Amino acid sequence: MPRFTKKPVTIEAMQLTSASAAACLHFIDKFGGKARTQLNASADIGGGEVVLAIKTLEGVMTASIGDWIIKGVNGEFYPCKPDIFEKTYAPAVDDNGLLTFGEAIEAAKAGSKIARQGWNGSGMYAVIMPGFPEGCPANKATATIHGVEEGSMIKVRPYWSLKTAQNDLAMWAPSGSDSLADDWVIV
Repeated sequence: MPRFTKKPVTIEAMQLTSASAAACLHFIDKFGGKARTQLNASADIGGGEVVLAIKTLEGVMTASIGDWIIKGVNGEFYPCKPDIFEKTYAPAVDDNGLLTFGEAIEAAKAGSKIARQGWNGSGMYAVIMPGFPEGCPANKATATIHGVEEGSMIKVRPYWSLKTAQNDLAMWAPSGSDSLADDWVIV
């Protein structure tokens, strides 16, 4: 049986969130697509949530919060579930293999280590740590600092972690220069 490999194609896409619904509608409208928001009353897929109804080549399809809205190679729009999107797409890089910070963030959200070419420390990279949304037991130092009982469960939100040039880990927040840089790479 003959086998085929999918050709690499760069697409434009936005993830639908509560905060990005208007931007997603603008993205679709800007390129001549048709979409509208609607309230999904179906209980089997999260009844009562706002979804986008998108006119696709196959008919009207709905995009739920978390889905990606893709502009295809012929200018058509369609939704894609996040797990399929992550298996199928990676952030596009320019001819030098460099990313904007926004593209680097998407790569980090998908589990990649990212770094700037402009960083002057050897072996440095940043990652997004998943945190402990269900909670983890507080060690002695954490319990003392926060005034809780040692071993009590505390929830930790996702956070950035930096592997430093000194080969240790630090919590990290990107600087203004980092967030405006176009020299990000996937490590």
